[in-house]
Amino acid sequence: MAERATVTQGLYIGAEASPGDGGDDFKVLNSFDLTPGVKVDMQRFRPQGRKLESIIVPGKEWTEFKLDGMAEYSELHYLQSGIYGANQVSQPATVDTTGRSWKYILSAQARDDVQTYGLVKGDSDKAEAYSYVLLTELSFDLSREGIKMDGSAIGHAADFDGELPHPFDSVEEVPVLPTEVCVYLDDTFGALGDTKLSRAFQVKTTIGDRHNPVWVLDCEEPSYIAHVELAPKYEFEITLEANSEGTDLIESMRGGDSLYLRVQATSDEDAGATPGTAPYSWTTDAAVKIADVGEFEDADGVYALKYTFAAVYDGANDFSVESEVVNKQADF
Repeated sequence: MAERATVTQGLYIGAEASPGDGGDDFKVLNSFDLTPGVKVDMQRFRPQGRKLESIIVPGKEWTEFKLDGMAEYSELHYLQSGIYGANQVSQPATVDTTGRSWKYILSAQARDDVQTYGLVKGDSDKAEAYSYVLLTELSFDLSREGIKMDGSAIGHAADFDGELPHPFDSVEEVPVLPTEVCVYLDDTFGALGDTKLSRAFQVKTTIGDRHNPVWVLDCEEPSYIAHVELAPKYEFEITLEANSEGTDLIESMRGGDSLYLRVQATSDEDAGATPGTAPYSWTTDAAVKIADVGEFEDADGVYALKYTFAAVYDGANDFSVESEVVNKQADF
């Protein structure tokens, strides 16, 4: 029997029509990986008078995934659909004939119906299948060094008799480049996107504490049966030069002011049919308040400050966080 080589373990992903159905129309993705780990909550008992335990039995069993990769316009809708919820998710809007706009709004109060996935990890000799894969945290780290991603997900207990899906397709490669990113910060909602930060060295966005699994006593259910939303923690860390652009924000912090942030990447490549009309793009807008200020630090020899902005709900404009990805993908 041949050894199972790590290098040949491919990842195949398919959107689930309903949570837990295992997914279909599997794709091979190029920009991120989900590394699975078996998790089990073992119940243990040692009776009095004995040195060793007598009972060790399983309670809960599930899978935890570590996500890492580099951002691509053509695959971002998989992650956005899994972390934000469905708004134009099942039917993305057509833009200039061949382009597709995947738009997401993080609801301030209503339930967000996020997309769940089925995964297969393995090769032609051996593979594991996972259902009800649900994103729980997603981070993007943007700097001139690259656009990196990490995060986490959970899934049902592994099926160790999985098979590679046939047929399957690959998604086109259109990476997000550091040279395509701009960051904007404005005082009013109406001016959102007007004022570009000229000395932003790094932006890290993180949305976490997104979902919890629901566990019940049901002899026919080997893993969790549903999920519920939690109050998410959504923050943006921005490192700025400690010039007037950077230090003037201290007054906004002292006043508890609402600010309006846009992080935008726009490719030179066209998703639409008309050149220059609908480029590949990725835009995240948010109402924010400054939640923390770090120590003065060095950023490649430049004296800098790191601000933590927390996403908030802006009742006057019924606005919190919106994100849009434009690519050519009509579905998952």
